[in-house]
Amino acid sequence: MKKLAAQFLGAIIGLWIAYNFVDGVNFTGAYIDLILIAVALALLNAFLRPVLNFFAFPLRILTLGLFSFIINMIIIWLIDYLFVQLAITGLFPLFAATIIISIFIGIFQRASKEKNE
Repeated sequence: MKKLAAQFLGAIIGLWIAYNFVDGVNFTGAYIDLILIAVALALLNAFLRPVLNFFAFPLRILTLGLFSFIINMIIIWLIDYLFVQLAITGLFPLFAATIIISIFIGIFQRASKEKNE
């Protein structure tokens, strides 16, 4: 549960920062829509990512783990496709948004692990 909450907090802050600082990431909804998008992103990270990681295991081995970043981009692209309030136009904005969101999710997950120890 703490991992899901950390993913949610990282996703909402990462999405907000990507929207404000990356050209090509547009958000046209209210803040409640941003919260719903972050919930969907956290749920996809919790349930879809393990399945994608399992099937992409050989590619992750061949690329020394870099294919995990492609999986992150696929999940964020899927969020962009599912929610009309979020529009990411182009590959570079998707790349930049993925980096920002991944960093913040990682920070919050690391902080939640350190509190448990």
